[in-house]
Amino acid sequence: MTDKTHRRLPTLGKAVKTLLVFLFSFFVISVCLTLLSQRLAFGRRDAVPPTELRYEESSAGARERVSFPSGGNTLRGWLYGEDGARGLVIVVHGLGGGADSFLPEIERFVAEGYAVLSYDGTGTRSSDGAGVRGLPQAREDLEAALRYVAGEERLRALPLYLYGHSAGGYAVARVLPEHPEVAGAVCLAAFDRPVEEMLYQAREKAGLLSALGEPFLRASCALLFGKDADASAAGAVALSSAPVLIAAGRDDETVPYRLSLLAASSAGEGRTLLLLDGAHDDLRFDGAARAARAALLAGEPVDRRACCILSEQWMSAVLALFSSAEEADLPAAA
Repeated sequence: MTDKTHRRLPTLGKAVKTLLVFLFSFFVISVCLTLLSQRLAFGRRDAVPPTELRYEESSAGARERVSFPSGGNTLRGWLYGEDGARGLVIVVHGLGGGADSFLPEIERFVAEGYAVLSYDGTGTRSSDGAGVRGLPQAREDLEAALRYVAGEERLRALPLYLYGHSAGGYAVARVLPEHPEVAGAVCLAAFDRPVEEMLYQAREKAGLLSALGEPFLRASCALLFGKDADASAAGAVALSSAPVLIAAGRDDETVPYRLSLLAASSAGEGRTLLLLDGAHDDLRFDGAARAARAALLAGEPVDRRACCILSEQWMSAVLALFSSAEEADLPAAA
């Protein structure tokens, strides 16, 4: 063996050692950054937006406190409506929302004769949990709510409708194949796949650096949620015979159209697809309400009630879906 070979071997060994140290450091740093970003994104959600209607400001009527388990946590929420309701609507909020986030819709549903169940998801407001865990958690919490309803004699006999926004809309779509008792469902501003939505948000915040954490993000979600980590909402809707209303916002920057359930869905019998004006959190409201919300968030003195006027186009479509589902279940005339 020549002197050159002797010199080359230690140099090669040092290079391999340096590479291994670099790869190990990259792995540890990527894992830590992924865990930190997920903790920041999916920690406790207790804040109430200034634009959100408060119960004491609403006309939703009397309500009673309910609670039920989801995993190792207790979820808490409210049941609205009188005995003899024409149906039960379960309202499912998205990340950052809560049981009262859809009080304008709850008011309308109750006025139309429906009972309503709304609840704070895991890690949110009055419910237990150190954090939200991830976007698929909304589906697990909705499954828990459906088990609660199935165990309540006064509720399980009612025609059942689901109304969800964002992660809640994703959850509504995902439960449909396993719950044929659902008479109708509404998915508003929902994404099709949760990991793709999370990766989009990571790219918006960290640019190309987010690509380094992508394998670890996918692995983390798979460990937490298994096969449900990135399951398609559109695929679930296609397996269900329930009528479904799917809507997205033209100006939604939180769930852009290309990642939305609407973009991934095909028109067909029982499917209503709508592209609405507005952004992620305000496409349910009319133009004046969207302007009032922007003014309030800018610090201007605005009556909160003015921020919560629902789009009649939207609510007419929702109630038409519910009514059509009711009529489809009526026995044929003799």
